[in-house]
Amino acid sequence: MLKNISYRLSKSVVSLLLALLFVVPALTVTTATKAEAQPFTCADASIAEGYGSGTSYNVSYATRSCPSSTTAYYNVRNSPNSTNRVEVVMELPVWDGDRGVNPTIESGPCFDPNDSFFKGAEFNPGTGAGASCTISYKYAEGGSRYFFDFTMTRTATTTIALSNISARELTAAITAPAQHSGAFAASLAFNDNMSGVAAGDIAVTNGTISGFSGSGSSYNFTVTPNNGANPVTLQLNPGTSTDTLGGNNPRSLLVTVAAPPPPEIDITGNSNPIADGSTTPSATNFTDFGSAVIPAGSVSRTFTIANTGSGLLTLGTNAASLSGTNAADFSVTTQPSTTIAAGATSTVVVLFAPSAAGARDATLSIANDDSNESPYDFAITGTGSTAPEINVTGNSQNIIDGDTTPAVADGTRFASTNIASGATSQTFTIQNTGNATLTTIVASLSNTTDFSITTSPAASVAAGGSTTIVVAFDPVTVGLKTGSISITSNDSDENPYTFAIEGTGTAAPEIDMTGNSVSIVDGDSSPSLADYTDFGT
Repeated sequence: MLKNISYRLSKSVVSLLLALLFVVPALTVTTATKAEAQPFTCADASIAEGYGSGTSYNVSYATRSCPSSTTAYYNVRNSPNSTNRVEVVMELPVWDGDRGVNPTIESGPCFDPNDSFFKGAEFNPGTGAGASCTISYKYAEGGSRYFFDFTMTRTATTTIALSNISARELTAAITAPAQHSGAFAASLAFNDNMSGVAAGDIAVTNGTISGFSGSGSSYNFTVTPNNGANPVTLQLNPGTSTDTLGGNNPRSLLVTVAAPPPPEIDITGNSNPIADGSTTPSATNFTDFGSAVIPAGSVSRTFTIANTGSGLLTLGTNAASLSGTNAADFSVTTQPSTTIAAGATSTVVVLFAPSAAGARDATLSIANDDSNESPYDFAITGTGSTAPEINVTGNSQNIIDGDTTPAVADGTRFASTNIASGATSQTFTIQNTGNATLTTIVASLSNTTDFSITTSPAASVAAGGSTTIVVAFDPVTVGLKTGSISITSNDSDENPYTFAIEGTGTAAPEIDMTGNSVSIVDGDSSPSLADYTDFGT
């Protein structure tokens, strides 16, 4: 759409300017016969030249996708106040005449001329080339804020050029991490100083804002997610704060902070899977502990907890717990780690020590932050069993199974025995300290030449009962004699029950009597002077 705007200029103007974003033609500072009013709108708006004479010039411009009310103009003219200076006026179509917008002088020899007729920037480049000045105009219209920026540079003794021409709007942007794993820091930034900015201006889903601080164009705050498994969104609401010209802030882009990648818990026993919620214990995956003899028997099982997901799996302290009918018969002896990284594992160790015979049932639970398997629990079982338990004593002292050091104290070292005068005996007691009958009891000796069993034990012993075995030591020759006793039975882990025995064989004494160095025969009834048995006269 084409429109015409008339501008009243009180002074002669400088040469024509080129289109937006390009360096304009050289301007004659001392004399001018032509004025240029250049429009700018959005990034895709066009530029058109305006021509005229005297103090009135017509400007044609076209807008493409931006409403005409957002279109503004800049005028370049010789300064009415001083030779060798140039004034640039920023004008809005809704304003009266050519009164412009107050500039912000960002750098260089530019200043506000304090002209009563217009508001603009005056450039005093001096007499040499190279002087430069950057100017920013700010204006508000229709509740929105706009900026117009450019640079003036003296390119020769009598010319200046405009460059870096751009138009932009007030912007607001929220910066936050791409992903959260708990409370996170965020910031809000404007491209101009603002007032009245508050935490309540920011719309947030699945989170709360705290610690809001800042001023001017920069603000900081902390966001705490309400649900750590869900994303958080942040967006600044429009029109909640104002800038230095009274313009309102725009709506910021929606920022989404993704939830952390989910963990995934998986548990195995004996390298075989255990389903969450399983109620069917199996020996294959160790959820059936098997049997343990009461009251002192026990079975230990290790379960592996794996994180097969892509996020950190959090278990917490003492995550493994037991419940159920016979939970007291099980105990967690090793807790898993409090966290498990993606792709990593940890273990939990459970001990089964039955307090009674029969099936003993419980449930093992693992607390965690898996979205659909928390807690991860499954049934476990074990069987309390009864069994005989053999024990052997000598002289009321326990003899350890496999003992290889005979001692007098427990009767395994027999008294020294004369090889010609008979045998020495020792009694050993076989006890059943278990809770089932000890059966198939048979005793045997490894050395039957010097030792013998004179009294065999009973073939079976009831729980809590005992029987005895008598072993005789009757050495055939002089010297140390060794051997072992072996007792077989139905004991599950001490069959046979063995221990070493020993004894020493000694020779019989022999008396002899002499007189005058001549032997006197035992029972001699014929005294003789030779052996002094006849004393003479």
